[in-house]
Amino acid sequence: YDLTFFLKEFFDGLSSIAQSPADLSGRVVAISQGSALAGAFAQTSSALSDLKDQIFAQAEITVGEINSLLTGLRNTQRQVVASAAGSGANSILDSRDQTLADLSQYVGLTVESLSNGATRVRLGASGNGPILGTATEAGSLALQRVDGRLIVLAGQEQGLAETQEVTSGRLAGLVAAYETVSLTLD
Repeated sequence: YDLTFFLKEFFDGLSSIAQSPADLSGRVVAISQGSALAGAFAQTSSALSDLKDQIFAQAEITVGEINSLLTGLRNTQRQVVASAAGSGANSILDSRDQTLADLSQYVGLTVESLSNGATRVRLGASGNGPILGTATEAGSLALQRVDGRLIVLAGQEQGLAETQEVTSGRLAGLVAAYETVSLTLD
């Protein structure tokens, strides 16, 4: 049963009272149906709150995985710069490219090649997002819950700031799902 069923039953009960106002049994049934409707709303609210908490937990796990990949990317990029044209450079570049591919599953990225062989990785497709990785620094992401929304913070070691650049990937889906559930609860 969903809320539609309980709403229909409740209004059917009220309709029976309107048709036969003197019948006390109709009133008892309507009160019972009203209680069932209230219980259905409470159960739906509880289920949505639980879903919202699960989405947040999954978003936190996703941010942790992203941050781990960013740290690995920085270490790989240091190896790229150190090896430049030496032996094994191709395998290091392959490793970096795989890390970038893995990151792109979580969030949209813009990748810029640098003269030293490393890359500058920015969050989002605009090319103006916060820097998430270079050969010397690893950026990171964090989450905050604010007014029924998930706020993504991004940046490097100097500090994290709110960003609107998370528009694609798994994290964007989780942020959108969280907001949708919050709006439904409201």
